[in-house]
Amino acid sequence: MSGGEVSSTPELLRVMDEHNAAILSKAGVKVAIASYGFGFGGFGDAVQGKWLLLEAGLATGFDLPDEEALKAVTINAAQILGVADRVGSLEPGKDADVIILDGYPLNVKTWVEKVFINGQAVYSKK
Repeated sequence: MSGGEVSSTPELLRVMDEHNAAILSKAGVKVAIASYGFGFGGFGDAVQGKWLLLEAGLATGFDLPDEEALKAVTINAAQILGVADRVGSLEPGKDADVIILDGYPLNVKTWVEKVFINGQAVYSKK
């Protein structure tokens, strides 16, 4: 198997349960969510967060509380990666790319209104 590929063996499929994030979180495990493509019915390459909020929203449908889902794509992920001193929450002195949404972050009907990277507006819906 080359880098970036994930085997979809029967053993792996048995442990792939949409409730895993909620189960781990309720057990006190710090959970982070990543977003991956699912092209051609199998695992695809990572898609740089394009579906990250959708993945978090889906986890709430499988019993992960909303607050934990939002932490899983922000501060928890940063803490697990050891970079929470720089990213993962909005605080003075931290790096921040910010999105402005037109609704609740975990709602599939929510759209991105604006994007700021390094303090510069890089996208505006209007």
